[in-house]
Amino acid sequence: MELNHSGMIYFALKEESNQVVHISEMVEKDRGKACECICLCCGHPLVAKLGRGKKTAHFAHLAEEGRTTCSADEANESGLHKIAKEIVCKSEYIWLPPVTISEQNDPDRNVEDYKQQEPLLLGEKFKLHYQNAKTEVPFDGFKPDVCIFRERKNILIEIAVTHYVDAEKYSKIKMAQMPTVEINIADFIKDYKEEETDSINDFEKKLRNNLVENVENKTWIYHPSENEGIKKLCERNRELEIEYQQNRIKILKEQEERKKREEQQESWIQEQQRLREQIDVEVERLHTDEPYYLSCKAKTKGADTAVLNCINRLGIYNLRFKTTDEIPFFLNIPVFGEVVFNCDRRIWQTILFEKVFYQWQYDDVNSARIYCYFAGCREGLLNPKFVYIWKKKGKVKFSPEEDLLRCAIEEYLVHLSALGFIDIRYYFYPYSGLNHRIMHRSLKPLRRNYATFLEGLLMRFPDTNSPFQYIQEKWISLGKEIEFIQNLDTL
Repeated sequence: MELNHSGMIYFALKEESNQVVHISEMVEKDRGKACECICLCCGHPLVAKLGRGKKTAHFAHLAEEGRTTCSADEANESGLHKIAKEIVCKSEYIWLPPVTISEQNDPDRNVEDYKQQEPLLLGEKFKLHYQNAKTEVPFDGFKPDVCIFRERKNILIEIAVTHYVDAEKYSKIKMAQMPTVEINIADFIKDYKEEETDSINDFEKKLRNNLVENVENKTWIYHPSENEGIKKLCERNRELEIEYQQNRIKILKEQEERKKREEQQESWIQEQQRLREQIDVEVERLHTDEPYYLSCKAKTKGADTAVLNCINRLGIYNLRFKTTDEIPFFLNIPVFGEVVFNCDRRIWQTILFEKVFYQWQYDDVNSARIYCYFAGCREGLLNPKFVYIWKKKGKVKFSPEEDLLRCAIEEYLVHLSALGFIDIRYYFYPYSGLNHRIMHRSLKPLRRNYATFLEGLLMRFPDTNSPFQYIQEKWISLGKEIEFIQNLDTL
């Protein structure tokens, strides 16, 4: 069966039984006038044209009647409307939706609150069982499509195909205080016209499902609990308004706090930038102003007795030194950047040596680990005038830029590499970020040539702000660096 706007009539009223029939129910003996059907639109007699070949079966008006203006759509929709009413009457149950109280019933609602813009649902969908239902039962001034009779309160059903309950009928329904549900099958008819089927039974099955089972297309036109529902809607909205205003205050407070945090963060960033720029100026001065560098370095020089007591408390390698002369020379190597420490270089170099070679949990070393150790674990050890400690989520991060602390650590590790404590590769690639193997853990350098050279040089070391450059120039001038290169090739 195909329902479309072609002008063909597919539904008719059987005069004998007063039942709506579909053209697919007609058989050969019903051909022509024998169908005994009349038009649902105008009430005039129809003939059944059963068709042959590709011709579509349909009803048509008698040619002699001259009925050329009768609307096939109206006839078909009237037929569908009658079938729909019969299906509801013959069914033993119907699913009904919850009562929906429109948000429009509360004129004082806050339209800015989406929760108050939602309708109020009373209860849930439910399955109504019944045994007695009739069509076109007269009430005061109107006839509902279907009346479902119940012991307590009858329920009326209106079926909308193209015509919906108008204001006049609604007023009468409300005056009669009859619970009324409207079933909208307009979309079903529209969708079904685009389909094809061979059986009226298939059509009726889908139509029944739309009428009886579905609730999405059903709306309460009137329900006795409507007034109570409006009160509940208003009460709900008043509670939601309190919640809305509380949330609004909370949101405004959070926005203010967030703005305050952002301003504090921006202020902190600006302060850190100012501090960093200030430190950069100081570092540049240390590079270019040798007297200034030496004056800063002099402030870190500690008394021998105090230095000795501090080192002995560290307990390096379980040794105790009676005099500062017993402290190994490689724990007192001048490096640029040592002014970043608030202590004598013998103390911080002893701490580094102790940490790396006697407490280290690794078999290799890199400057990043040591940097984070000094920057994060030694409160008051560093001079904030010369170092900026970069932290992320409370954790110290290895400085990606030139930094006095990093410079002091890496320069000192280069000497330890040259002395044989660390893989010689560190001597050539101190800034690579790679890990370098620890060669041995003792107080005796493996490379005696460099140890002898450095120990002798430190005894007559001049005041300079370029100690590493001075040491390297002396070492290279002796032609000794080739030993490191040869040693590197054999590793």
